[in-house]
Amino acid sequence: MTVTILIGNADNKLTQQEWSEFVDTMRQQMLPLQDKSHFFGGPATHERLQNVCWVLEVDDQKVAKLRAVISEVRASFKQDSAAMICGETEFI
Repeated sequence: MTVTILIGNADNKLTQQEWSEFVDTMRQQMLPLQDKSHFFGGPATHERLQNVCWVLEVDDQKVAKLRAVISEVRASFKQDSAAMICGETEFI
């Protein structure tokens, strides 16, 4: 299954150092659950809003665990939300 994960710091609750730790912690926690990474990125570093996106391939049986991990990391960094979009990739 293709899974897209989006996190951000639009409310500026996190300092630059905390934001960096949030992104790295999220990456480290998701790493063992992914089968393949297709994309990681975000806006230019000078942009006002901080956010990043991952596009991963994840085994269907690991999606619930991934959702729980994202929720746990999000909460531990006092973030109100994160987004996770699941679906099948269609090659055209």
